[in-house]
Amino acid sequence: MNLRDIQESFEALILEARSSTPVAVSAAVSSEILPGGTLAAKDSLLVYSRAYLFRLTEALGETYEAVWRLLGDDDFFEAAANYIALNPSRSHNLSHYGKDFPEFLRTTFPKTEILHDLAKFESKFAELFHKREETGLEPSELVTLTPTASLEFVDSLFFLTAVGPIYAIWKLREHPEPPDIDFTESESVIACKKNGQIFIRESVPGEVQLASLLLEGHSVADSLGRATITPEQVESFFSFIAQARLIRRIIREPV
Repeated sequence: MNLRDIQESFEALILEARSSTPVAVSAAVSSEILPGGTLAAKDSLLVYSRAYLFRLTEALGETYEAVWRLLGDDDFFEAAANYIALNPSRSHNLSHYGKDFPEFLRTTFPKTEILHDLAKFESKFAELFHKREETGLEPSELVTLTPTASLEFVDSLFFLTAVGPIYAIWKLREHPEPPDIDFTESESVIACKKNGQIFIRESVPGEVQLASLLLEGHSVADSLGRATITPEQVESFFSFIAQARLIRRIIREPV
């Protein structure tokens, strides 16, 4: 066998991590492997195969810790194994793995929408953690904001509304006892990165709706007209994004 054949056969073995009988794959390269200690060549190869499944499961568990807690070990490990079987890692950086795990959970547990929303929150949180922190305009620069203008936000933030109390669950993910939480209560959050830390604001659906419209490029007036939000909530929202400096620039309509 040449080097390419060995590499391709070894990769095939690794990607057959869930197979109960991967002997046919390992046989192609076992004669080229010098085993260590008392392990046979085939058993040496299976160590790598099993380690692949373990490490990707571990990567999912690190990102989706609250989902793991909510599902419990058995259901989480089964879901992770099924996801890994369908989605082999395509990146050298494991922090990129599992970005579509929330959609997988929605399909796997169609009657438990909160799992998707919780996973979406954890995925966005992980993405925000690795993003470069960006500081926007000074609050004083927003004084001249007009209704016809639109806003461009910094990249280091996200908005999310969920069917259940995702942030409350996430905060208690390491609590030793099962948390006493009302799972029927919806929740909205705005998260941003400031001074090297991730700040999470417990919000209301109207604020997230308004933020999403502004993020899509709608003008201030158009966004306010479409969003279901009270005047007090509007004032609180704009005060927050100004003080947190979440606006990169104001885009004014040409005169």
